[in-house]
Amino acid sequence: MLAKAYNELGIHYAKNNLRDSAIYYYGAYAFIIAGLVAAEPRRLILVLGCYRRFVPIFLVGILLVAIIYRGFHDSLPHLPWTDSPIIQEKEGDVMVHLAGILTFWTAGLAGAVAIGWGVLLAVNAAVLGVVDRAGLISFGTAMIAGMVHNIKAKTPWVIIGGVIAAVLVLFVTQVHVPIPGGKGRELSFDQVMTNVTSIAGDSGSEGMDSTKEWRLSWWKDIVEENLTGRFMWTGRGFGINLADEYGYQVMADHSLRSPHSAHMTILARMGAPGLTLWIIVQLTWAWGIVRSYWLSRRAGDARWQGVFFFLGIYWLAFLLNASFDVYLEGPMGGIWFWTVFGLGAAAMWTYERRPEVMYS
Repeated sequence: MLAKAYNELGIHYAKNNLRDSAIYYYGAYAFIIAGLVAAEPRRLILVLGCYRRFVPIFLVGILLVAIIYRGFHDSLPHLPWTDSPIIQEKEGDVMVHLAGILTFWTAGLAGAVAIGWGVLLAVNAAVLGVVDRAGLISFGTAMIAGMVHNIKAKTPWVIIGGVIAAVLVLFVTQVHVPIPGGKGRELSFDQVMTNVTSIAGDSGSEGMDSTKEWRLSWWKDIVEENLTGRFMWTGRGFGINLADEYGYQVMADHSLRSPHSAHMTILARMGAPGLTLWIIVQLTWAWGIVRSYWLSRRAGDARWQGVFFFLGIYWLAFLLNASFDVYLEGPMGGIWFWTVFGLGAAAMWTYERRPEVMYS
C-alpha cells in the first residue's frame, strides 16, 4: 500500500517536472531553427516570406476570434475534460504578435503597407490592449522603437493615430461595455486610463492594484529565498507547485504553478546559478543582434538592418510580456520565442558569412 502510494507520488512529480521544465526545453526550437537556416541560408528568406503571408491572416483572424471569445464566452463549448472554451485568446500573447507585425512593417520587410492594414492593426491593439497591461507595454515599446529606427516611416504614425482616434472615440462617447471573461474590465476610456496609470503606480482600481501587489509580494519572497536565502544554489526545483509552496495559490483546482514572470520562475526553480545563466544567454544574444544591426546600419544595408531590427524588437516584446505573465512556460509563447531566438542566431551567422543571400 505504501509502495503504491509512493509510486503514484513519483509519477505525479515526474509528470509535473516535465511540464515545469517547458520553460527551458522549448529552447530546442532555437537549435533546430538555427541549424536549418545555417545549413541553407536561403531558408531565412523563406521564413520571412512565410511570416509576411501570415500577417494578414493573423490580423483578420485574431479579431474574429476575440469577438467570438468575448461575445459568446459563456455559450462556447468546452474542450473535453477541461473548463477551457474551444475558442479562446489571451490578450497579452496577441499584443506581442501585434508588436512583431508592427516591427516587421517598420523594418521595411513587407514593402509598402496599405493604410487599411495599419488601421486594422490599430483596431486590434486598441480592443485587446484594454484588457492586458503587459501586452500594452510590449506593443508600446515596439511603437517607440519603430519611430527611433525610422522616424520617417509612416506605419508607426498610422498606428499611433489610429490608437489615439480610438481612445478619443471612447472619451467622447463615454461608452462602458463590459468584457465577458475580462475579470471585471470593460471597453471604456476609464479602463484605458486605469491600465496606463497602473503600469507605473497606483491606478485607483482595487482589482488591478491588488493583482499587482499580489505579484510583487510573491516575487519578493522568491528573491529573498532563492537569490540570497537557503535555496540560493539549487532553487526549489521542478515538479512542485510554486503557488502552493509560497502560499499564493488563487485557483480552486491548483492549476496556477508559476509566479507570472519567466525570470522569477527560473530563479525559484533553479536558484541564482540558473538565473545567472538565463541572463547571460539573453544578453549575449541581444548584444549580437545590436552589434549586427549597427554594422549593417553603418554599411547602409537596409535589408539586413531591417532583419536585425525586426528580430531584436520581437524578442524584446516576448521578454517584456513574459516578465509579467505565464508565457514562455507554454507552447504559445515558448515555441515562438525560441524560434525567433534561433532565427536571430542564424541571421547573425549568415550576415557574417553569406550576406548576399538576402538579395538572391
